[in-house]
Amino acid sequence: MMIHSWRACALAWCLLAFADGIACAADAPAPGSLAELSDKEVFSRFAAMAGTHCRNAPARSPLTMAESGLAQERRIRMRRLIAEDPARAIAFHEETMATLAGAGLPPVLTEGMERRIEGIGDLDVLAGDDFDEEGNPVRSFLERWATVDGVRYRVATYGRRALLGSKRGLAIYAIAMDDCLALADAPARTIPGPGASLVGHAGRTWRFPSPEDAAAFLRAAQAAEARPGPDVSYPDPVGFRAVPENTEEPLP
Repeated sequence: MMIHSWRACALAWCLLAFADGIACAADAPAPGSLAELSDKEVFSRFAAMAGTHCRNAPARSPLTMAESGLAQERRIRMRRLIAEDPARAIAFHEETMATLAGAGLPPVLTEGMERRIEGIGDLDVLAGDDFDEEGNPVRSFLERWATVDGVRYRVATYGRRALLGSKRGLAIYAIAMDDCLALADAPARTIPGPGASLVGHAGRTWRFPSPEDAAAFLRAAQAAEARPGPDVSYPDPVGFRAVPENTEEPLP
C-alpha cells in the first residue's frame, strides 16, 4: 500500500507540474520562436513592446521574461547587422527611434541597445598580407578603425565610404554596440521634419531654406572628403544659407 500511495502521489505531482508547465508555456514565447522571425519582425516587435512599456510601466519597472527575451534577440540581431550589413543596421535604428520619438526610454531598455554617435573623428584603413614562416602569403586583410572622442571602434561601412582611405577630421554619423561601429556612407544626414530642411553634420544640426540648398551642401561635403590625402576640410554650411538649428537667427 505504501508503494501504491507513493506512486499515486508521484503521479499527481507530475500531473500538476505538467499543468503548470503548460500555463508557463502559454505566457512565454515557445523555444526558438524568436529565432524564426525575420530581422524586420524582431525590430518591429521590440519597438512596439518598448512603446507599450514606456506608456504603461513605471520608469524603473523591470522587463518581463518575454520582454527581456525580445530585447536580447534584438541586441543579437543588431550586433550582427552592424558588422555584416551596416546600412540595414542604421536603417533599423532610425526606424526604432522614429517609432519611439518622445517616449523617454528608461535605462532598462536602453542599456542593451546601440548608441548613436555623431561628431568628428579619424578613420584608419589598414590593408596588408599575412605570411607563413616560409614567406608564403596565407591571407590578405582589410580593416577599418575609427576614433571618436578618444574611443576606438572597429568599423563596417558601405557605399562611398567603403572606397575611402585613412582620413583625419571625418564627419561621423554612426551607431555602435560594444566596440563595433556601423558608419553611414555620407558626411551629412537629412532629419525628417516640417518646414525647412534639417541636416545633421559633424554633431550639429543645420537648418537650410530648401532641399536644394541642403543637397548642394551634401555634394560639396562628399567632394571634400573624396579629395586625395588624409586631411578633410568641409565647407561651411553657412555658405549654403544654413543656420544652426534652435537659434533665433532668420534664414537668409
